[in-house]
Amino acid sequence: MTEMVQAVSIPYGLEQSPRASRATGSRHNHSGITGSDEAELKMAVHKLMSAYLLLVAVAVAVHFMVFPLYAYDSGGEIMDAAHNVWHVLDVLMAAGLVLMMLTTWREKRRYEGDSSVDLRPWLRSNVMFYGTVLLALAFVPNWFEYAWGSNSKPIVWHVIDTALPLMFAVEAHRLWRATSV
Repeated sequence: MTEMVQAVSIPYGLEQSPRASRATGSRHNHSGITGSDEAELKMAVHKLMSAYLLLVAVAVAVHFMVFPLYAYDSGGEIMDAAHNVWHVLDVLMAAGLVLMMLTTWREKRRYEGDSSVDLRPWLRSNVMFYGTVLLALAFVPNWFEYAWGSNSKPIVWHVIDTALPLMFAVEAHRLWRATSV
């Protein structure tokens, strides 16, 4: 009987609000996507984010290791082509840091305030989130200084270029594993 009243009370063409659909137990959200479709979409997005983070991690790590082998000319000066590769990688790293901030923040929020949760996932999510914040705080000002041509802090770039691939790879693994559950 409730379903009949609901069917009559919703005008044709107007869909339920997400809150109303949750209250009535409907598996459709406001866009007409079923719960299973939404889960598949979420899994696909997680796999795309995971693949992106892993590709950027590998690209930065490999370039960081081979950079000294090709970047310098016979006079010991860094060639412009080597700088151009870093310019492209910096943009990819910045986008990856935004993804990391979003995914690690969501994971951190998942374990906040739940006293029954195991310490290990809570600690892992907090370390990843605050590590990402720390990495972003080191990356952004150095990236701007580098783009403006006034960066003279190579040690900071060494820390960024070693920590960032590790953190990206760990988060990529977590996201990929979350889709296979």
